[in-house]
Amino acid sequence: MASKALATAPTVQAPAGATAPAQAAEHVAAITGLRAIAVLAVLLFHIDESWMPGGFVGVDVFFVISGFVVAHSVMERQAGSYRQFVADFYRRRIARIFPAALAYIIVATTFSVLLIPFVAPTRTFEDTALWAVFGLSNFALLESSGDYFGVANGFNPFTHTWSLAVEEQYYLLFSVFAFPLLVHEKSAIRRWTLIAVAVTATASLAYAAARTPEAQAFAFYMLPTRFWELALGLLLRVALEQRGATGMPASEPVRETGSWIALLLVLWACWATAQGGFPYPGALLPCLASAALIACVWLWRDTLVWRLLASPVPLWIGTISYSLYLWHWGVTVFMRWTVGLDSPGLKLLAIALTFAMGWASYRFVEIAFRTRGSRKGASLVHVAGLAALAVAVCIQGKSLKPQLSLAAASALETWNPYSAPAGDRPCAATMTQEAFAGGLSIAFDAPCTVDDAPRLIVIGDSHAGAYQRMLWGAAETGRWDVRLLTRNGCGILNFRFERLPNGCEDFARAAQEEVARTATAGDVVFLSALHTPRMRDNWTGEAIPYQYADLGPRIVSANRRRIEAIATGGARVIVEDAKPLMPVAQYRCADWFNRTQAYCAPGSSVSRENMEARMAPVSMAIDEATRGLKGVEVWDPTPLLCSDATCEGYRDGKPLYMDADHLSGFGNDLLRPDFLGTIEP
Repeated sequence: MASKALATAPTVQAPAGATAPAQAAEHVAAITGLRAIAVLAVLLFHIDESWMPGGFVGVDVFFVISGFVVAHSVMERQAGSYRQFVADFYRRRIARIFPAALAYIIVATTFSVLLIPFVAPTRTFEDTALWAVFGLSNFALLESSGDYFGVANGFNPFTHTWSLAVEEQYYLLFSVFAFPLLVHEKSAIRRWTLIAVAVTATASLAYAAARTPEAQAFAFYMLPTRFWELALGLLLRVALEQRGATGMPASEPVRETGSWIALLLVLWACWATAQGGFPYPGALLPCLASAALIACVWLWRDTLVWRLLASPVPLWIGTISYSLYLWHWGVTVFMRWTVGLDSPGLKLLAIALTFAMGWASYRFVEIAFRTRGSRKGASLVHVAGLAALAVAVCIQGKSLKPQLSLAAASALETWNPYSAPAGDRPCAATMTQEAFAGGLSIAFDAPCTVDDAPRLIVIGDSHAGAYQRMLWGAAETGRWDVRLLTRNGCGILNFRFERLPNGCEDFARAAQEEVARTATAGDVVFLSALHTPRMRDNWTGEAIPYQYADLGPRIVSANRRRIEAIATGGARVIVEDAKPLMPVAQYRCADWFNRTQAYCAPGSSVSRENMEARMAPVSMAIDEATRGLKGVEVWDPTPLLCSDATCEGYRDGKPLYMDADHLSGFGNDLLRPDFLGTIEP
């Protein structure tokens, strides 16, 4: 994601063919051209990854540019005191950076409220926008979504703001060391500050190397592992300070060869950098190559590379690149949520819209606020007002989204499996939740629950969690003390993987211990999980291969032992059978503005014969694992979800599924009577 170096000091072109670099107040035109390369790399990567497989490193190129340009913008400025320096620095940063970002947040949040359905995978989107207002969206993304390269992040309109947050956090540190390093005249203070920055940058690089293998998401999103990239640009500008008037004498072949090597290395990094091992060591090449190219165009103004980067088209793209970066992501994401981004024509349309929105943002927001900024801080008042508006839009937008949204799946009463039952509820239960072994323990407490009511303990992955509406209804009968233990991706039974994913064994063990501690004769333990192999996930259109784990004696025996252990205390154990799935996520294909995209082409139905063939290996394994066990039975929801011929995503115009496999609120209501009949003694 691009850096706010895009929006820094005004561009002042040096005379064509000049051999000495510009003075401190000047911004080299070729560096603006390098911005164009960076933003185009990111744009192409996000529209079609195959067009620029390593294009995400355009962000790293911008981090180096930003470190260089921000340092350059304050060198030799007149500042009588540290207080004056800080006030002037932040006034200029705020006026040049925040208006465009806040305008984007306001518009994108509005479109998010209108067009993106209010379902579980999207509920953090407006929260990310709110954190972005305060320059903290990298923390929100790390907490809510983890892996930047995960497909789901490609549908959040605010994922790209993580890089803006990193830079804004860098600016807070910059004000501490910039004055003694770049403005202060006492050489001893400056020398020690320079050493401190260099040591900190080295430590940041070492920390990135240590964290990338064990916590790549943290290493990707957070300033401590990215500081070295920005500091590299800063240190480069300090190193080039002595060349401000003389340049670096070199023969023409050396100048040309050095400049071309640096440029080609930047381009190669944008093409060839792999997502694994990033940001360390993956970010080394783009950052070092960018620093080398900046040094070349700073020192040598008569090379062909300098003339190419400073030519009109790269110069224009680089000039508006900050706004281009902001809007390219919004265009890409909202097309994914509506018409799709599948054909060459749609991808070209995305590029055209990006440039149109980027130019408009630059012309009517960036320039307008820079002009106001010249009038004694008047821009700060406008920025504060814009920020207040952005906060209000984020908070109120999320609150009112179910009422304002044009997306059918935002109708919570029908779609949301996590909400209370609809209609008259004479014994309305309350839900409370607390952390449990990496997941959640959720209790449903109804005032009409009879004394000594038997426990209903439900254990499983997100599919167990998606039975909350049904469990709410069970609690409100007054005949059950209902508790749900759930952790995403972690069913206590495992018929899908050779071994449970990381953390799942801990959850399964803790859940088993909880049952042993609390369950007695007369209680019911319901074991729910996704068993049927998915046809597609909620985000990509690619079919998932028709594969199972090795459902031989080892898997069957392991699950049988776990079922036996749970049943030892005398509680009845009900195991959910494999259940039918849908070819696509229902919430992505429920509206007139999205159902025509290629992702939705498989439709919302599948023949029952094909679905039962897909479920059959797991169903047989579940049958073997439970056969002959006293007090253990299998609950099969398939007859309720499928007709004789087909398994449909809708019934009477209402969705049975929220996405491709989790049931909707309506689906919960449909299954509840049969489930209640199954758990009754």
